[in-house]
Amino acid sequence: MAGVCRVRATARAGSVKPGRLPLARGPLRCHPHRTWHLIARPVQAHNTVICLDPPPMAGIQDSDELRAAVFAFLDELQREHGPYLTRGQINSFAFDGQPLSLMVQNGIRTPSRWPDPLSITSTNRSEDAGGYTDEDRGEGLRLYRYMRERSTAAPALNRSLDHAAISGRPLVYFIEVGERRYEPVYPVFITGTEHHGVIVSDEPASGEYAELVDLRRYARREARVRLHQREFRSRVLFAYSDRCCICSLRHRGLLDAAHIVDDAHEQGVALVSNGLAMCRIHHGAYDQPLLGISPDLKVEINGEVLGEIDGPMLRHGLQDMHGRSIDVPRRPTDQPDRDRLAWKYGRFKGLSA
Repeated sequence: MAGVCRVRATARAGSVKPGRLPLARGPLRCHPHRTWHLIARPVQAHNTVICLDPPPMAGIQDSDELRAAVFAFLDELQREHGPYLTRGQINSFAFDGQPLSLMVQNGIRTPSRWPDPLSITSTNRSEDAGGYTDEDRGEGLRLYRYMRERSTAAPALNRSLDHAAISGRPLVYFIEVGERRYEPVYPVFITGTEHHGVIVSDEPASGEYAELVDLRRYARREARVRLHQREFRSRVLFAYSDRCCICSLRHRGLLDAAHIVDDAHEQGVALVSNGLAMCRIHHGAYDQPLLGISPDLKVEINGEVLGEIDGPMLRHGLQDMHGRSIDVPRRPTDQPDRDRLAWKYGRFKGLSA
C-alpha cells in the first residue's frame, strides 16, 4: 500500500481468534505532526500486520486573506533579516496554524488543487546548468519561461501560470541573487501569455486586487524600481554586499545598480559583470560623465570638477574620491568586466577632454 506506514505486531499463538484483533481504541499518534488511524488485518494466528493510515487532510485553500498574509510575512522577514532570505526562512510560513512552503526547487509553487501559483522563482543559472533565460520586455514587464516538459508536473504547473493570467491574482517573484539567497518581489501579476512563457508585470491588468495588496505602499518601499530592472539591481547589490563600490555607503535605499555599458546599448546586458553598485551621487556622476573608472579599477574625476571650489559634498563626495580603487565582489564572475570598463572609460576621457 503506497503511502502507508506499516507496523508489525506479534501476538501469542491462540490468543487471537480469526477475524478478531486486540486493537487499541482511538487514534494513535506516531508522528509529531500527524494523527494516524489503525487498520488491522490478520495474516496468521500468531502474526498481525497493523497499517497506520493518515486521516484525510483538508489542506489550505487559496484566498485573498492568505496571499495578504504571505506579503505581511515577507515584510516581517525582511525587516528582521534584511532583503536577502534563505529558502528555510521563506518556507517557515504558516497560515491558520498549518505550514505552507512558499517556494520550491522547480520554480513554480502551485499548491495541490490550487488553480493559480503562489510564487515563481527566477534563477541566475545558465540553461546548460539547468536554469532558464527569462527576458526583459521593458516597462516593468518580464517573460517568465514555462517549465520544460522533462518533468511530469510541468503541464499542470504551466497551466497554473496561464490561469493566473486570467484570474489576475497577485503572487511573489523570488529572485535568486546568489548562492542560496533570494530576494522576494511582491506583489507581481501575470498579465499575458506567449508561446514560451507568461508575461510578469509589477502592475495588475485591472484594479481588482489594488486594495488587497496596497500597491502604493509597495511602490514607495523600493522607489518604484520596475520589475525588468529589479533582478539586475538585486543581483548587483548582493554581489557588492549592499555597499557603494566607490565610497562604501551602505544605505541600501540610496544605492543603485549602475550599468557599465548602458542598457540601451546592444552590449548593455543585465549581467552582474556589467554592473557596479553605486550610491546615487556617484551613479549620477558616472553617467554624466563627471567620474570615470579605468580598467585597472581606479576612480578618476573630471579635471574641471577637480578645480572647482564649492561645498563639502563636492570636496568629500567627488574630489576626495579621485585616485581611489573601487571595491569589487569576491567572486571573479561577479567582478566588473575589464573590456566594458575600458569602453566606458574611453567615453569618459573623450567627453571630458
